[in-house]
Amino acid sequence: MKINILTGPYEGNNYSFEYDILVGREGNVDLPIPLDLAVSRKHLKLSVVGKILIIEDLNSTNGTFLIEAGKVTKVNGKKEVNNFPAFIKIGNTVLEVLL
Repeated sequence: MKINILTGPYEGNNYSFEYDILVGREGNVDLPIPLDLAVSRKHLKLSVVGKILIIEDLNSTNGTFLIEAGKVTKVNGKKEVNNFPAFIKIGNTVLEVLL
């Protein structure tokens, strides 16, 4: 999975992962975003099963949102995505996720 940060304090950063990841503000996550104070300590989990991305909000304070075709949908619990790139908004940060 490839992740490009499109907005927020880490705009322009790019990452690649070969495993499921935790994203959050706390240092004990796979993709830390400590400068975005609207992101929870452990905000969300991203998992890949085949060609499906599973987005799981980890009871974050400000929510996790999926942006598809200009429509913003709040992720409650888990959401499966099979259209890429996937755009995910957490706090002031937008992630572009590619498989």
